Amino acid sequence: NIPEGLYVSISGEKEFTSIQEAIDQAPENYTVYVFPGKYNETIIINKTINLIGEDPEKTIIDGRSLGDVITITNSEKCNITGFTIQNSGSNGAGVEIKTQNNNISNNIIKNSYNGIHSNRANYNSFFNNTLLSNNNYAIYIYNANYNTAEKNIFSDNSYGMRIKGSRNNKVISNYFKDNDRGMYYCCGATSNVAYHNTFMNNSIWNANDYVAGNTWYNEGTSKGNYWDDYNGIDEDNDGVGDTAYNITSDGSKQDKYPLMNPIHN
Repeated sequence: NIPEGLYVSISGEKEFTSIQEAIDQAPENYTVYVFPGKYNETIIINKTINLIGEDPEKTIIDGRSLGDVITITNSEKCNITGFTIQNSGSNGAGVEIKTQNNNISNNIIKNSYNGIHSNRANYNSFFNNTLLSNNNYAIYIYNANYNTAEKNIFSDNSYGMRIKGSRNNKVISNYFKDNDRGMYYCCGATSNVAYHNTFMNNSIWNANDYVAGNTWYNEGTSKGNYWDDYNGIDEDNDGVGDTAYNITSDGSKQDKYPLMNPIHN
């Protein structure tokens, strides 16, 4: 059975060769399925749709260094899954989100200025994406609340993640490896939580926190994050270090329950 929806194929074997053209024709709450190929276009989503690529390694949306590759605007509850999203403009994003309740999952987002930009956009979910070689922030949460980033891989970015002026966001079970800097809070970001993340081999620093009121561990389970530069011990062998890990050099921000081993998702 072929699922109901609109189908896009670069080879012309389906009704559309352009993703944008299919989105423009799609009714609200419809699904656009995209077959493998390289689609050289920038896309604006202004209605509630599911945009599904067949294989993230082979279904590529290339912004050709022109602005944002995908913009979600004037719509909510969009799902984008199964793509490589690459090559935004010099100040653009792989995925620019201006609305709430969207889900970005199972994508490879790379070679852009910002990978995902949640721009004054609440209640969005970023799950199981791989964010590679982005020039600025792989995920940038700006004046945006109640977003969740979970089980993403951040590698070879200038910054893995920046949360600015935002509240009640969750950063859970992500892998920050081989970036210049891992993640940080700044500029009025408060009441955010990060736990079960792994920070390894980030060359300048793993994390920073310039504001008050954020938590670097799960209060309920008394488990924090894995830090490759933590040098404490675990005498009772419960998997949690016996002393806190200092996020800031002065010790004012701490992970009280640093993990002794990475959590493998």
